[in-house]
Amino acid sequence: LTVTLEWDAKAGKGGANARMPIVRGSPYLTMEYRDATPVFDTPQMLDPQHGIKVDGVEQQCPGTFEGSRFDVVLVQSDETWTIWSSHKLTVACQEMGALLRSKHKITGVVRAAVTNNCTLGRSAFHCAKKPPADPEPPRFEKVLDEHHGTYPIGAEVSLTRAGNDSVVRIIWESKSMPYPEHEDIYGKPPPGRATLALVAMEHHR
Repeated sequence: LTVTLEWDAKAGKGGANARMPIVRGSPYLTMEYRDATPVFDTPQMLDPQHGIKVDGVEQQCPGTFEGSRFDVVLVQSDETWTIWSSHKLTVACQEMGALLRSKHKITGVVRAAVTNNCTLGRSAFHCAKKPPADPEPPRFEKVLDEHHGTYPIGAEVSLTRAGNDSVVRIIWESKSMPYPEHEDIYGKPPPGRATLALVAMEHHR
């Protein structure tokens, strides 16, 4: 159900490190950083008019922006990717070959998910109508935003018998994203730290 990839900048312990738990059914990409620099890179172009929002405010690339949530609209796939960070990031942005690179290292967590795959009506695969089509609303953005703060890192599976039926039980091990700045400012847990969100086929429930 899970596998974890890990990168170390130097051999041995104590150096910069990044870990990615890959979990079956998770709609998010998750990366844990330790004294490392977050980078979001793709060969696709940012949309020149709706390319990036930083904490809900539209911005223009190239530029440098500070925030903890970034919404990126890509031209070729017509997808909107939302990136959540546990820490405020100061990122440099470029439009051709979309790139967001943090200006500093963090010890924290960054998560990303596709929140719309028919953002401007250009997708031949995911829009309800043939392009050029009407943009479709981000139907899953709200639920992904509500649950982005809790992420799975492992699972324990048990199989039991109940009469003529078999019962498969999965107990997920999870973590919460750290939000040091939010708790310092507001004195309470931040939004997005809800229950774990995973997806499954109907017959797997």
